[in-house]
Amino acid sequence: MQEARNSIAVLMLVCFCSNTAAQEFKYKARIETVPQNGFYGISITPELSRYIKTDFSDLRIVDDKGYAVPFVIKSSIPLIKPDEYKVMKMIGNELSDSGRNSIVIENEDKVKISEFLLRIKNASVNRTIDLSGSEDKKHWFSIAEHINLEKKFITGDDSYIDNVVFPLSSYHYLRLAINNGKNDPLNIVSIGRYSDEGFQPVPLFVNNPPVKFVIKDSVGDGSYITVYNPGLFHVSHISIRLHGPKFFKREAYFFASDRMLADVIISSDTLVQLYVPAFRDSIWRIKIINGDNPPLEIKSVVTGQEIKKAIAYVEAGKNYVLQLTNDKAHSEQYDLQNFKDSVPFNVPELRMSEIQTTTNLNQLSDTSIFSKRWIWPVIILVLLILSFFTWRLASEIGKKNQ
Repeated sequence: MQEARNSIAVLMLVCFCSNTAAQEFKYKARIETVPQNGFYGISITPELSRYIKTDFSDLRIVDDKGYAVPFVIKSSIPLIKPDEYKVMKMIGNELSDSGRNSIVIENEDKVKISEFLLRIKNASVNRTIDLSGSEDKKHWFSIAEHINLEKKFITGDDSYIDNVVFPLSSYHYLRLAINNGKNDPLNIVSIGRYSDEGFQPVPLFVNNPPVKFVIKDSVGDGSYITVYNPGLFHVSHISIRLHGPKFFKREAYFFASDRMLADVIISSDTLVQLYVPAFRDSIWRIKIINGDNPPLEIKSVVTGQEIKKAIAYVEAGKNYVLQLTNDKAHSEQYDLQNFKDSVPFNVPELRMSEIQTTTNLNQLSDTSIFSKRWIWPVIILVLLILSFFTWRLASEIGKKNQ
């Protein structure tokens, strides 16, 4: 009798554990079968980002046996391929007492260029650049002034690439004067240009669906913009279009979950673009300090997220599933992370099915007795059997006591 009760208890425990394990991840999506072994990528689209944390700790790729498949998250950096990037020689880099950083680069072939690339160590700061050209490094002529370098950084690398665009020029030497003020200079790793004029860089970010925002202007204090992100999309890029007087310069602060994301100076430009650490709060806020000036008119607020892929090595003929959303999940430590730089970014894309709740997906595929639709009938049956044995045991004890 005791062995029967123990067996029933074990069966109930297995049923419970099976049901609990199935509910750890709330959502799943099937991944298409691949034609051959190799590295494949799954794009982290705005829609997909709704179901995962910004550190991707609750994202899993599992095979048809339930084993986790190692993967790495790669951003769209590098923006260019090495054979399409020509490094320009830096022949001077001086920092003046006024905080201006002057970098001289040589256009050896004297080709006509209208942009070049700065690879910059990650730095969440704003700077402006004045660009001039010369044929002899003695007489300099202005090309462009007040070129903005916006706050920008990426999470998949320790540096990023920024485009500097200017009027078409063929000067032998170009001088960048970076205005640092009283701040430390930026760390410019390299400067280069595209060898192919028709080559276009991969964009850094993709726009999220439109957001709603509400503006409250407080006289003598500032303007408060509350932005609603109901889809819980990842946000790492913010673009604000505004309208104001011909000349203005104001401080703006960005907050999410009561923490400050960034503080910037917005000036007479009508478009403010900002890169921030990724977040997915449902509500976040902007505060613009107006001082004694009339408030600015906010035309639009657009959010975006850094373009990323989950890249994994998968095998032909196997079935794989994407598991999503688990508040208790922690980041997995895969050996593949140690070879992240060797994993290509340009890999074939994998399509996935519509994202469904774990329950719905299990109902389509799981016909075992431990599936969701069978679990309660099994538990009820076990309870009835246990009640029967309990009744019999009570009856036997009652007879012995008589």
